Order: sequence, then structure tokens, then C-alpha cells
Amino acid sequence: QGAGVFITSTTTGNFGEFREAIGHVQNGGSGWRVTVDRLCVGRECDRDKLAALLKISTVSVDKPQ
Repeated sequence: QGAGVFITSTTTGNFGEFREAIGHVQNGGSGWRVTVDRLCVGRECDRDKLAALLKISTVSVDKPQ
């Protein structure tokens, strides 16, 4: 199980920044595997107008001994 990153905004007017933040996390680290756990936009969201929960796992491969 990896770490989680929660990205939110209270207004849909920040959609460009919201999308950019998700992109930065997805391209964030060497060996990162990012999956979208939850995503909602606009009326489908309970509280914030934009919300994403991204799960991050790291992948590494070592030489066999």
C-alpha cells in the first residue's frame, strides 16, 4: 500500500490548476506508480467542487544475487 495525495479545490474555476497538479504527481518521481483512487468534478462532489485522491507506490527492480 502506498502513500496518498489528496488534491482539492472549492471552485471549478481552478480546473486548470487542478489538472496541472494531478499531472505533476503522475509524472513526479522515478519508479512511481500512481493510481486514481477517487475523482470527482462539480456536482458529483460531496464537499469540494474538485477532488482527487491519488495513491502512490514505488517500484524498484534489483539484480538477483
